[in-house]
Amino acid sequence: MKRPSGVKTKPSAPSNNGAAWDGQRQAWKQRYAAAKERPDLYPFTISGVPIKPLYTSEDLAAMDPARDLGFPGEFPYTRGVHT
Repeated sequence: MKRPSGVKTKPSAPSNNGAAWDGQRQAWKQRYAAAKERPDLYPFTISGVPIKPLYTSEDLAAMDPARDLGFPGEFPYTRGVHT
């Protein structure tokens, strides 16, 4: 598939290793820590699973798609309405 002409995209983020990534992650953590708390946001899903403020590819490092994700209509039924 070809990219449409005239479409502006954001520059890609640095890979999640190295000094550039660490610097950006630390800057984000500082902004997050300084931000006003939002009581209207819930830190858990409706099923009680905790929600982190930031997810990166580091969270998927140990993920095996065949084991952890599966296919629609098959165990572990990850495409349900709740997580």
